[in-house]
Amino acid sequence: MKSIIYFLSLEAKKYKKNNLVIILLTGFVLLFCSLIFLGKKVFQGAPPPFPSYKIFYEFPTVWDYQGVIGNWLVSFFIGFLVIYSITSEIDFKTMRQSIINGFTRQDYFMSKLIFIIALSLIATIIYTFSTLIIGMFNTEYPDFYLAMDNNHAILRFFVMCMGYSSFAMLVAFLVRRGFLSLLIYIVVKDVFGIFAQVSTFIKNRNASFPVYAA
Repeated sequence: MKSIIYFLSLEAKKYKKNNLVIILLTGFVLLFCSLIFLGKKVFQGAPPPFPSYKIFYEFPTVWDYQGVIGNWLVSFFIGFLVIYSITSEIDFKTMRQSIINGFTRQDYFMSKLIFIIALSLIATIIYTFSTLIIGMFNTEYPDFYLAMDNNHAILRFFVMCMGYSSFAMLVAFLVRRGFLSLLIYIVVKDVFGIFAQVSTFIKNRNASFPVYAA
């Protein structure tokens, strides 16, 4: 079994000069660090029952709102990147060539698994530092305990990244066609997202208005 460093360096060599990958990663970072500030324009001066725009940027709630933005960005940018990394190698026969050159199927799978773990870690690091910086500059009296009040948010975000990436990898390996893989990924992801939102709404409604048996 080859080392993790070997697999990471191999994946880095493949995409370090790929314009599409560079554009996707750059767009992900820029949007992640700036998209939340649209809330200031939308909610500034809004009357009740709309929340104050400050809630989007203060600890500890900034972790939640930045996480919502990250959910949308990760599902698109990271999911697309994982699908592209697999289906493009199938289309251009580089996967078959790697196996011919001595790369076993297990090695190839491990390289992609390590690739999505690395992407998830990078996304989580961006989430963590961007949220800390936004919160520190917008919380009136910031301190460590307040900043870490929502201390499970970082782990939840990493698990979410791994979930999207793993599903994208599964679809890409099964379908093996770029456009069709992306289409199936988006449709299934959105269907499950709607189902989860409906389930949450029903659960919250039942909690607010419990129904007792006669």
